Amino acid sequence: MPAIVEPEASTGVESAQSPFTKISDALREYREACELSDTPPFHELVAALIDRGYDQDFKNDSFFDALCLTHTMLLTSLTSVKILTGSGGNFWSALDRPFAAAAENLRKTGGKIQMIVINATPDCAKALASMKSRFGEVFEYVLAKSASNISHFIVCDSRMIRIEEPHPPIDLDSSADVIKAKVNFRAPLIAKQQEKLFDSVWGRLQSSELPA
Repeated sequence: MPAIVEPEASTGVESAQSPFTKISDALREYREACELSDTPPFHELVAALIDRGYDQDFKNDSFFDALCLTHTMLLTSLTSVKILTGSGGNFWSALDRPFAAAAENLRKTGGKIQMIVINATPDCAKALASMKSRFGEVFEYVLAKSASNISHFIVCDSRMIRIEEPHPPIDLDSSADVIKAKVNFRAPLIAKQQEKLFDSVWGRLQSSELPA
């Protein structure tokens, strides 16, 4: 199995060039890794670095990196998860298990998962309604529209942050390396800034549209 992520600074872990051509390839590899273990190797690697106090950015240079790093963000969330996202590439359906684990953790602490979904497809909207039924009050979502490409982001526990570069709409045939982001598990200042942005957008959404 290829190396998963490459921290910005040297940590003794090297990342191989992405072997994935399409998003569908990355999804298949991620799902196969998760089927083999409840704690896949990529999660153990990232969790070990976090436990050692690693506070630098991780590179997220592909859809596969995005799945792996978000997987660990969700599994280690205890108080809050705030997500601004699109609906392409089957991203959140692939992350069903760690998403459910995060929901259970937050249920115990009285936290919530809040999600703003930009330009949701009909299938995505249906899936979100199903998730609301499944997870109940711990999960809240808002559908919104935008004519421009918006930077998606995730903030967990006011300290973990993933900020994605804007990209055009994606599907299973899109190139896996179109997804690029910075991820940091110990960045409370940036995380709190993004939380304020999320809360501001969440509060302004009185209709289904975001400013273009």
